[in-house]
Amino acid sequence: SNSLSVLDVSSNGALSSFDCGNNPSLMNNLTLPATKTSLLELWVYTNNMSNLNYDEYLNLESLDIGINNFTSADISMLSNIRFFYANQNQLTFLNIANGNIDNFDWMWAHNNPMLDCIQVDDLAKATAKSQPNWRRDIGADFMLSCPPLSTEESNKDRISLYPNPTKDLITIKLNNKANYSILNPLGKVVSKGELINGNNEINLTNLTNGIYFLNVSSSSGNLTKKVLKQ
Repeated sequence: SNSLSVLDVSSNGALSSFDCGNNPSLMNNLTLPATKTSLLELWVYTNNMSNLNYDEYLNLESLDIGINNFTSADISMLSNIRFFYANQNQLTFLNIANGNIDNFDWMWAHNNPMLDCIQVDDLAKATAKSQPNWRRDIGADFMLSCPPLSTEESNKDRISLYPNPTKDLITIKLNNKANYSILNPLGKVVSKGELINGNNEINLTNLTNGIYFLNVSSSSGNLTKKVLKQ
């Protein structure tokens, strides 16, 4: 809870528990210990952070990346994790299949409106976990396999959509012409039209708040993105 903009603990090899949360100016300017075996607890909540190499610290038991700007999180390699918090981010991908679900006591993934799949290694045990220990949004399903992040990454240079979530307008940037349709959760088309090469604006003002699906079809193929209207 300071105003740190840079923090380097790379030389603190014996550090086992580290809390640098609530430093909103820190962002991605955090360097963790060069020695990766001692760190057991890491708390980096509310730092405006979108990237961190926590996956290299294989002995972690507690990890809090909540209230940040992460779009993906993968802790499948952290087999000792017992407490994990990734709530209130912008997650579209989450893999918590770390092979140790019996000892996985706390998992918060709620307030990630764009997250619809949480990868686990045991559906029955994950579903049996209850609040307040395990939290997720309605529509975020436990699955044994979620679409890989690479599927979305491969389309990054083909389509860009922002802001998302939005209150009224969304801007879509394309490299070629395309047709689009916006569907509600029931699959009904609520808007459609054509898109040009470059920037396009779509007005969602008349739509009620909620989750929609934008389907873009061009000569390069089809792509569907989830859009949240607030």
